[in-house]
Amino acid sequence: MLEKGFLRKHHQFHISKFRFLAALLQGLFVAIASFILFSFLREEPRILDFDFLLSDALIFDAETRYWQNIGFAVVSLAFGNSMFLARLFIRPIAWPYKNYKRLTIITDQAFMGGSLFHVLIKLIYMFGAMALTLLDLASMKQNFYFFFLLAVVLFFDGWKNINKLFGKRGMKYMLGNLLVLVPLVLVLAKVNVFDYKKLDDALLIAKPSVDFPKSQYHNFSYESGYPFTHIRVYRKGDTVKYHLDGKSVKKEAILLEILKIKERFHYYTEHKNPISIYADKSLPISVLKELERELVLAGLYRVVYVTRNNEGPTVENDIKGIRYYIPFTTKDSLEFAKRAMPYPVHVPPTTTKEELRQRYAGVKRVIEIDIHDAFKVDGKEYRKQERLLNFIKEHVNDSTLFNLRYSPNTSYQNFISAQSIYRQALFEVRSQEFKYDIKKPPSRSVAPKSVYEEEMERIKDLYPFRLMENFDLDIIRNP
Repeated sequence: MLEKGFLRKHHQFHISKFRFLAALLQGLFVAIASFILFSFLREEPRILDFDFLLSDALIFDAETRYWQNIGFAVVSLAFGNSMFLARLFIRPIAWPYKNYKRLTIITDQAFMGGSLFHVLIKLIYMFGAMALTLLDLASMKQNFYFFFLLAVVLFFDGWKNINKLFGKRGMKYMLGNLLVLVPLVLVLAKVNVFDYKKLDDALLIAKPSVDFPKSQYHNFSYESGYPFTHIRVYRKGDTVKYHLDGKSVKKEAILLEILKIKERFHYYTEHKNPISIYADKSLPISVLKELERELVLAGLYRVVYVTRNNEGPTVENDIKGIRYYIPFTTKDSLEFAKRAMPYPVHVPPTTTKEELRQRYAGVKRVIEIDIHDAFKVDGKEYRKQERLLNFIKEHVNDSTLFNLRYSPNTSYQNFISAQSIYRQALFEVRSQEFKYDIKKPPSRSVAPKSVYEEEMERIKDLYPFRLMENFDLDIIRNP
């Protein structure tokens, strides 16, 4: 309780210079310490990011970093200001124990030297804000409103009972306090506690920035299998660079490095742990096809082309892509496949002319899709992907083969778009005919596993995957 007659004697309230200086130092210390802690929590996941080579390097542009600093500064100064006020507006109260000096803060709480409950509540708010910074640092610009509202709560909480004591004069003090805080926020937001540029450079060396192609379709994710290893392919100036598991390598050395990795990890299974390719969408497709040849020589026929379906950095648990089986569609590639057995691995079922003829014996129609800036089918352009999707859905069946035609200079993005559209069309057509949920088996009470598998085989026979690339049709037409 407050001392008797305290509110009636508020005009006698006196703040010494020493108390003001002590309160000011306390508030500044709390604000600066909070800002440093926020800055450290921002850099901590970036430091730990070196252990997660599959994700994007967590790099913030100047605007995002500035808004992060604004959010940190607003909350830190509001918290420091509340500690400043708690220290400033105190006075002795009656206490039976002479060895202890009891003080009261004009916020309804009292204890020795300050308000423990008051401080703990504010710390809980602070830790909530800090936890938010660890959830998604990239969206800090949007989360600024949360930081602003938290700062408003902290600011008015510190002044609510003080205004009751001083009335209109308290409002003037509060406005003056606010006018001091605003420029301090702008100044503190310009401060970078840690040298983030060196960390940015180190992250980009370990994980070079790659602009993934966009694709709405994916049939591989982090949950379905952990990538065996990954290769980043990007352009630096006029040179194509390769990174294998965080190390810069030349294209000629990729074969040897992969063979070493396969020898070291005997648990590797190509189906569950395919190699993932992080390639820049602006690269010509010829670069990726040359890389595929190196992988084939290493006995790898399945890969995952990593894609994105949204903006922002890709974290490890958000890896998605298209499972891709390296095809052999020309006479030259069939000859090349004969050399691709450095290890006794399973050979794909279509590495000879006879196997190709047998696989596509029932084909009666071949639809050629030319990949350019716009997709072309029989001379007709499809600039909207949705139109091409509907066209493929209308013509996909067990007797139609779709053949992608592209030149070495075709962009990797257009190649992925064509792959995505065909696979999405096939998935939608199969889903319409399928009796159950095609994404996951039903419970045993709905249908036994064997029934589900039989239905899946029926759908695959009715709508088989028949997509080839630059296919030499003479292979199946001329025995």
